[in-house]
Amino acid sequence: MASLVENTVFEVLDSSTNPDLRRRRSASIHLNNPTNIIPIRIQPWDSSVSSKALSNNNEILSSVKNIVLQVCPSMTELTVDDIDIKQLGGGLTNVLYLVEGTERKGPAAMSSSDGDSSSSFTVKCLVRVNGKEDSDILVDREIENRVSAFLSGMEEAPRYFGRFLNGRVEEFYDGAVPLCPLDLGATPSMLESPSVAGYASSISSAMGRLHKLKVGDGICKTNRGEGQVWEQTDVWISIVEEYHDHEVMAKAEEKLREYGREGEGIWTGIKREWDELKSKLRDAVNETEGGRMAREITFTHMDCQSLNILTNPEGWGEHEIKLIDFEYSGHNPRALDIGNTWCEHCNANDLKADWEKEYPSQQQKEYFVHKYLAVAAPSKWDSLTLDGTSSKFLSDFIIEVDRHALISHLCW
Repeated sequence: MASLVENTVFEVLDSSTNPDLRRRRSASIHLNNPTNIIPIRIQPWDSSVSSKALSNNNEILSSVKNIVLQVCPSMTELTVDDIDIKQLGGGLTNVLYLVEGTERKGPAAMSSSDGDSSSSFTVKCLVRVNGKEDSDILVDREIENRVSAFLSGMEEAPRYFGRFLNGRVEEFYDGAVPLCPLDLGATPSMLESPSVAGYASSISSAMGRLHKLKVGDGICKTNRGEGQVWEQTDVWISIVEEYHDHEVMAKAEEKLREYGREGEGIWTGIKREWDELKSKLRDAVNETEGGRMAREITFTHMDCQSLNILTNPEGWGEHEIKLIDFEYSGHNPRALDIGNTWCEHCNANDLKADWEKEYPSQQQKEYFVHKYLAVAAPSKWDSLTLDGTSSKFLSDFIIEVDRHALISHLCW
């Protein structure tokens, strides 16, 4: 039996004398539009359960199909029977569904019964369902949708097809795979010869493009020129203090005793250290040109870790990458975004980071910032190179980035 949602949606779609045209119009209305929300909520699903079991959950399948038929431009002429849904892994704060639609073309396709793939083609999109593991406590989904739609329009993120009550539909990068932490740093051959291509160059260039974007007021949590990390971290500390795991806190208290600081409670210590960081990084004046530029507030990704950096050598070209997942993005010091990325060179995804061995070397840092500035501020970089002050500038810039990397350790 069709669900109430399914009946409601298709009653609206079929009210047009040309349902395909009606759907195409619907898709155009939803494209890059985070305020036009389809009134459907996809029920939660345990991401550890197989896609095979998902095939028996008619409520989820019906909801997903109805949504994509309305918003995905390449699926507006399909029917529910043309669509297949698979659950994907890898989403840390979302449940991900890959939706594949098979469209048959021409008279031969209509009469084909031998499964001839030449008479059909497959289109795909990605459905993100929010709320995995209470992530909505930390992520403002309204802001995330506004940012994702904006970046889609700027061609700096997957195409934003549309939004429903607890998620969105976006472009699926077919054939793309995420990098691993070891891919992020410049290799010895790249350091020896800057003309050698590699992922480190692509990542620094992508970050440079992102930091150049002028995101209008009202899209991010704070407006241009205002860093959001300061207030956001205050809020996160309060949240963790309220919802903390007592067993984890007991281990933290034990660590404090090992360092001879048993007289200071864990929350007192965290708040004190955060206040000290704010006073040195936000309030104190930096006297160097490189340091001042590193502190400039730009639009930032803030989660540029390996799983959010995709590559597709056959489809995009060798070492070309695309950034995804902008749920933590916003206006922040550029040094913070770069410092956070340098922390992600270490294997933090599996909580097995070896900071001494994996954090970028001085030479790798200089390589990254050089490539970054060539995109983020090309005129400035050319001027520094011509007057012979680039080395001093790089050194001061990197010092400020390393200082801001301390915020990443506290936040995450």
